[in-house]
Amino acid sequence: MQEKVDFPNRKATRKYTSQAGDLVIGRIINRAGDYYRVDIGDRFDGMLQYYDFEGATKRNRPQIDNNSLIYARVQESNLHMNPVLTCKSNFNKKTWSSGEAQFGPILGGYVMDVPIPLCQKLLKEEGISILQSLGNAIKFEIVIGYNGKIWINSGNSKHTILLANALMRADTMSHQEFRDLVERIRRIS
Repeated sequence: MQEKVDFPNRKATRKYTSQAGDLVIGRIINRAGDYYRVDIGDRFDGMLQYYDFEGATKRNRPQIDNNSLIYARVQESNLHMNPVLTCKSNFNKKTWSSGEAQFGPILGGYVMDVPIPLCQKLLKEEGISILQSLGNAIKFEIVIGYNGKIWINSGNSKHTILLANALMRADTMSHQEFRDLVERIRRIS
């Protein structure tokens, strides 16, 4: 079961401001003490504790390199301090080492920065139909962060680029134009 986050009262802005509960994609900047510093596009870097992964212990924890991508949830956030991130899920209790955990390091694929309103749209009902129609044309995995980052992996770089371009254009196209685009993608792939 995926964690769902409601964003009904959030302003659609271009600059991300973290709030508790946001699901974000970040880039590890460095290690500091018992924490990873993570760039999530907020005014302050996020702080992720080494042990804040499902099933992690002092001896058994992920070793994440600088510039690696991570999918996490904002646990605490306020205007004057670094947001605190966690890779523990409220629903999925699979350990990080099994590779089945909902949160944690993201490997492979392509990350793109998109406008936050597009992320909001893709996380709502209208966006689900967009993603399903693209999924009928090309099989892919996707992670949408509320911080304006989307990770896509289709296993084929040509298909990944097609998907990234289609998602960027989905925000400005009518339903019919988007259906035509998906049909062209289906023919190309």
